[in-house]
Amino acid sequence: MSGYISNLISTPRGQLITTAVFSGAAVATLIFGYQALEREERLSALKNSIPSINDGKHHTSKLNSFGASNENTEDKEDARNLALAQRAQAGDFDEELILEQLARNQVFLTPEGLDKLRKSFVVVVGCGGVGSHCTASLARSGVSRLRLIDFDQVTLSSLNRHSVATLADVEPREGSGEGKAELLPLDQAEFEKGSVGDLGVMPNFRVRILPVLGTMPAIFGMTAANHVILSITGYPVDYAPAKGRDKMYDGIVNYVQSTEEKLARLFAPDLIGLRSPITAGDVAFLTEELYRARSVVTGIPTRLTLIRWRRPQGINVSVIGEGTSEEQKCSTIRLRDLVCMTKDEAVRHEKQIFKVGVPLEDLYDAETIARVERKMAQAAEYEKHRW
Repeated sequence: MSGYISNLISTPRGQLITTAVFSGAAVATLIFGYQALEREERLSALKNSIPSINDGKHHTSKLNSFGASNENTEDKEDARNLALAQRAQAGDFDEELILEQLARNQVFLTPEGLDKLRKSFVVVVGCGGVGSHCTASLARSGVSRLRLIDFDQVTLSSLNRHSVATLADVEPREGSGEGKAELLPLDQAEFEKGSVGDLGVMPNFRVRILPVLGTMPAIFGMTAANHVILSITGYPVDYAPAKGRDKMYDGIVNYVQSTEEKLARLFAPDLIGLRSPITAGDVAFLTEELYRARSVVTGIPTRLTLIRWRRPQGINVSVIGEGTSEEQKCSTIRLRDLVCMTKDEAVRHEKQIFKVGVPLEDLYDAETIARVERKMAQAAEYEKHRW
């Protein structure tokens, strides 16, 4: 083997190959050595640029368990709030002082309910425009333990709807890189959904996403907090969902108007131009809130209307400016006079009570009459605040 190498080197071709190999190795050694030296110089310069921890120019801050800076703020108001919070967590406040602060909640929720609320543990997921107001309401209402979960950061665009964040929490001095705004094409799936503008409450109203204009996020957050508070304390909750049934209300108004005219003509056959003081808002209140959108007689929730419960003793018309060109005839009906029935029940009621004169006790059982009396008493209480 050694003889073969000696013979190869002794030839001109072998000498050329040997020279090329040693030259390449020398060049590679120089390149790698230069790169290593350059890295050492850069690393040394970087280390020298970092001031010593004992130097006054070195800015250090401790991190908390969440990885955030634990440095005390220079804001006096924030420092004062932090001190108060630490005192509250340590139990430094007298119980009477806390109960005085929550006095109105205690009256509304009862002492037992407030005690449940103070011992509760609530988790709030999302602390933006909605969650921040929800959290603030829960904390001010007496919830002692809150866990807040949020992955996002406060931005300048969200300050207008956040409950506690300020400009100092955003760091507006930190600029963003240059960008270019372009219009994106509408996704075909969104286009195939059709004209969602028909679902808006008004023209040009955003319907694909929830609007965040003004106080709307705060309203949602406080409503959620209110529901949580009532659920924890065991306060009775009976929500009446809003229903857009304006056409039905207008139809009931017309039915009441026609019924009053028919009833008035029983006393004055030539009467014309009778007006009714009942509005669509009154109909909505009586139908949805007082009678819960059900017939007071059978509980049926369809084809509802309103009608007088009792036949008036005299004519049901009040006349202003009688005998003049400004004469006005108005029905004397009140909210407490109306009950909710189905249209079939109302036709039967009108025929038997108004025209034939059958007593209520002969047409309805005692339980139905007692139920109607309770509802009419509630309507009388609400009617005090109508004007």
